[in-house]
Amino acid sequence: MLRTYPLWERKRRVLISLSTIYICTLVPAAVFTHLKLASLECWQARRFKFILIECRYTCE
Repeated sequence: MLRTYPLWERKRRVLISLSTIYICTLVPAAVFTHLKLASLECWQARRFKFILIECRYTCE
């Protein structure tokens, strides 16, 4: 994207188009990542503090 803007001679409509595309892809990706991480459950062994036993997604 950073190369495309100067190639089009820094036209304002190209800047607006690239910004819109960026926002339209970044926001859904951030929301999707947040929802997936919020539903992640992890368990660890009781004897060992730092050993991860299982991770799974819960559907709520």
